[in-house]
Amino acid sequence: MPVAIPVQPGDLVGSADYRFSAIVDGGEYVFELHWERREDRWYLSVSELGGSPVFASAKIALGVVIGRRSPHPLLRRGGFVAIDLASPGPGRGAEAGFADLGRRVALRWYTAEELAAIAGYS
Repeated sequence: MPVAIPVQPGDLVGSADYRFSAIVDGGEYVFELHWERREDRWYLSVSELGGSPVFASAKIALGVVIGRRSPHPLLRRGGFVAIDLASPGPGRGAEAGFADLGRRVALRWYTAEELAAIAGYS
């Protein structure tokens, strides 16, 4: 079962940059989110609690394993994917705007087995 990453919408945290920690795959990790105004896109960095990076400044895009090129062991065991929670209709499938991440678009951790079961991943 995918693990929900507790992302707060940008307009609720009142900032285009913020960080928080969450438990993923049995370990605590630090998540840093950055809103890039020129691109109107969110970027994600994840590091171990001690500061070692898992990956840095990966663009958040729907349905893509974020930071998948990182050699970090965490990403051999699974991956982070942004999913659209909107019902079918206008706006569905649009990338996360400033206030969408944490509302319409959720960030989830999937195990490698779960990713393999999703069409398009191997």
